[in-house]
Amino acid sequence: ASSARSTKWRATDITNVTYEGKAPEYAPSQEELDITFIGKEQLIDLRAEGWTAEKAEGICMVDDKTIAVINDNDFGIVTKVVDEENPDADITDYIYDSEVKTYTYEEKEAAPVIGIEENTEPAQIWIFTE
Repeated sequence: ASSARSTKWRATDITNVTYEGKAPEYAPSQEELDITFIGKEQLIDLRAEGWTAEKAEGICMVDDKTIAVINDNDFGIVTKVVDEENPDADITDYIYDSEVKTYTYEEKEAAPVIGIEENTEPAQIWIFTE
């Protein structure tokens, strides 16, 4: 069991890895880089525990049975998207082409109005113990 676990946690050292002269995240796929990502396993479902923040910003192991998870409230602002053609779209659903300065949504040109609004979610730190 220990050899299977140790293999799962091996990953490629990407210190000097580039893709077409750019950082690895610009590669279209893992296969293009010929690297191995670290294994992962879900330890906790934050939503099932009542977590309502948009995202967890940080996580740390306090000891072998305790983790701490923190969020921030993004300086009290969140992104607001208004798009009459795609009313259920989220900002992450759009692709922006900076060369032609256009957005696409599901491979079709889109014209979202993007702004900010107040984030009422407080910054939080949660501690989970086994």
